[in-house]
Amino acid sequence: MASSTPGAVIAASIASGGPESLGWLNDIISQLWERMSIVGSDMVKESVEPSFAELPGPLSSLHFTNIDLGKTPIKFDRIDVHTKNEDCIKLDIDVIWDGDCDIALKANVLGSFGVKSVKLEGRLSVLMLPLIDRMPIVSAVQVAFINPPKLDLDFTGMANIADLSIIDQTIRNTIHDSMAAMMVLPDRMLIKMDPANDFFQTYQEPIGIVRLTIVSGGGFKIQGRLLNKDVPDVFVKTKFAGFREWTTSTKNNTTSPEWNESKDFVLSDDDQLITLDAYDSDGLSSHDDLGIASITVGELLLSGKTKDVKLVKKGKVTGAHIVVKSDIFSLVPDLISFESPEYAGSDSLCGLLTVLVAQAFNIPVEKDEANVSVKIAWGKEDYSTAAVIAAPGIDALNPSFDTPFLLPLTQEKALARDDVVFTLLNGGTEEIGTASVPYSTLVDSPSMMVTGKVGVGQQGAMLQFRVSLRGLQLAE
Repeated sequence: MASSTPGAVIAASIASGGPESLGWLNDIISQLWERMSIVGSDMVKESVEPSFAELPGPLSSLHFTNIDLGKTPIKFDRIDVHTKNEDCIKLDIDVIWDGDCDIALKANVLGSFGVKSVKLEGRLSVLMLPLIDRMPIVSAVQVAFINPPKLDLDFTGMANIADLSIIDQTIRNTIHDSMAAMMVLPDRMLIKMDPANDFFQTYQEPIGIVRLTIVSGGGFKIQGRLLNKDVPDVFVKTKFAGFREWTTSTKNNTTSPEWNESKDFVLSDDDQLITLDAYDSDGLSSHDDLGIASITVGELLLSGKTKDVKLVKKGKVTGAHIVVKSDIFSLVPDLISFESPEYAGSDSLCGLLTVLVAQAFNIPVEKDEANVSVKIAWGKEDYSTAAVIAAPGIDALNPSFDTPFLLPLTQEKALARDDVVFTLLNGGTEEIGTASVPYSTLVDSPSMMVTGKVGVGQQGAMLQFRVSLRGLQLAE
């Protein structure tokens, strides 16, 4: 389990010997690329295409008619090896791909168009754990982008429309969302090396919760002269890693705005990026961009938790700045934060509910009819695992899900004291049975954690899961 003190986060950020090049690995990837691109094409179709059905209008009929990732292989660079603990090896690696693709798409009314090249840049976090005393030594590998990767698509066919329209952005957003659901922190792609891998030992709890506070700003300029002066009305859009953008209130007619507004996020890595984008509000019209700045959580902590960051616009320093502060909260088996005023408010978290769905057993259907998933209901919210079907090497009648669900808690949600309800499904709608973890049982359990392998339904099916409840404590 990762330590969540600011000192531990700082130590993690400097615990490597420095980045090294990976020419040898790129040579291997080049040799394997023809086969890797086939696997990659299948993954793109399986992960992205289902999301198209949720798009508006004619875009909902969008589908791939061809996916060829081309002959230019992905490249890796700047590997950092971190000393996480004795049971885990952590690698951070740059990923760069400038691919010459042949991707064709088709949608009703819109017709056919394609993507002739893809540019992808990001930094991967690779966790190798647990380490075992038998082959393959590493029980499992978990892979995730630390921050959403940069993605550029070059359209063809409908390029004159797509590059200048909502279609372009919609497709990019869909790919980003699909990727984020699979492998942008806090979500990780799990690759089992040992068939006997224990998901509960493999799962890594987040570092904790980071509270970002936009404190103040300064140096913003007054536009115009004399009677036509325009004093800026400043607000800040804050993007933290792969989470949804958060916007401060607008401070009118000031060059030195003060906000002291905060928002809490789940923190998984010290290299997760905070991006601050300042604007001059123009009411209902488009807002004027005043500059952008970015800093990682690790850099912010190394600066003493508070940093005056300079804004840049079109590559030039604007002279304006924003003061941003971070506080780290540990995840603890203590629920005092559920009622403390320090954790009150819709933008403040008081804890974290974690649900791990490991495996189901003895699914009572024919093998070729198996299409098994698990729905988790908690209060008014529900979540689902991916469905598992029969395939070479996959036992669909004893399917492994190995899926974590992180449910950040506000005090309003926490005090509802809702039970966690599992529903085992086949085909998305056919209910095999249910199981539940009452809130009272969870609170009364040692370390506020319930691990179960319980019967589901009346035909012998079973479900293996773990539910844990954590409060917050300021990490000094």
